Amino acid sequence: MNAPRAPMPIATSRLGYPFKDKDDREIANPYAFIEALIPVQGGHYLLGSYGFFHGGIHLDRACSSKLSIDDGIRCLADGEVVAYRIDSDYHDATPGAVGEGATLRPYSTGFVLVRHRVQAPSPPMTAAPPPMDTPGADIRDWGTRLYADPQGRQPLAWLRHGTPLIVQVGAYTPGQSTLVRVTDTLDSKLPREGWISRTHLALDPAVGTGMRSAFGLKDTVATTVYRGDSIDPDKSAAHAENKAQRQRPEPETAPVLTLYSLYMHVASERDYERNAKWKRPSWWPERGGTRKPEATDRVVALAKPLPIRQGDLIGYLGEDVPAHAYPVAGQPVTKRLLHLEVFSGDDVPAYLANSRRWAKEYLSDSERTLLLLMPGDTLQRDLGGPAAAR
Repeated sequence: MNAPRAPMPIATSRLGYPFKDKDDREIANPYAFIEALIPVQGGHYLLGSYGFFHGGIHLDRACSSKLSIDDGIRCLADGEVVAYRIDSDYHDATPGAVGEGATLRPYSTGFVLVRHRVQAPSPPMTAAPPPMDTPGADIRDWGTRLYADPQGRQPLAWLRHGTPLIVQVGAYTPGQSTLVRVTDTLDSKLPREGWISRTHLALDPAVGTGMRSAFGLKDTVATTVYRGDSIDPDKSAAHAENKAQRQRPEPETAPVLTLYSLYMHVASERDYERNAKWKRPSWWPERGGTRKPEATDRVVALAKPLPIRQGDLIGYLGEDVPAHAYPVAGQPVTKRLLHLEVFSGDDVPAYLANSRRWAKEYLSDSERTLLLLMPGDTLQRDLGGPAAAR
């Protein structure tokens, strides 16, 4: 027996920013966010101040003139919290034994790791139609053909059971052709005249065996098609289409890229007690009437990840101590800081290849929003003036 599959995290097609702007509005222009990072000293991507690899960016109160830094860190996209560490209180990097004096160099080891699935919308699958009765199950599904010649070589039309007709019939003896003349089909959508098999008409067996037939004459009789020898082709086609629709495979799922967002140096649990106005993250479980982390001072890898939406509160900026910062006149060194990273696994090349194939199969040209620029293409800058693509 196969083990049950873990539920897939929420697929997202929207990405946001970790903070709103200073006026509490969503940031729509990426350049506005980049501009807010200019005053931050250090913590740059891709190399830090010391020339070493630095896989994220730092945001601190130097951004407060542009961003709502003190309102809390927001989740970048829909996803699920897969791991976290929340300090019960800050650690102290002050030289000497812990507890000998004031905490002069507090720092956070807290983090939150969120997993995201970036996925294009899959083609909608229309509801399968209800099943139809098999053609032929009802006498009304049957009928026969109207021919253009008495030999029955040139089909003209298909006549359903119950179609009214005017026919000419005479005496019938076994072994002779059963085709009789149709003088009027009484339907403007059908050929008016033709030939039809006598055996597929609702005729009294005695018709055509009276005095007229004795003199070689035929009777003109009003009758209808009775049953026939074949099933209504329209209903058969509709039934086949209905069956194909009910058995059609579901559309292929759009390619998925797994991304992670990492929020480091988040505030300690004790910090929420010091700041009464702070909201507690909704992804913290509720215990004893208040929301608290499942555990503190250790890494919690969640066996059942917690769903989280874009814009939900991750936490608040915690304390960090740069290596070059030392207390001045015995006063604590305080620097609120967020280290933010977004990264993927090794599935990016496969994701790009699958996305190109999937787009050719399922996306119309109007839904392809990425443009391929060739050398010499003319662009229009926001501030005016053309620029050539290179």
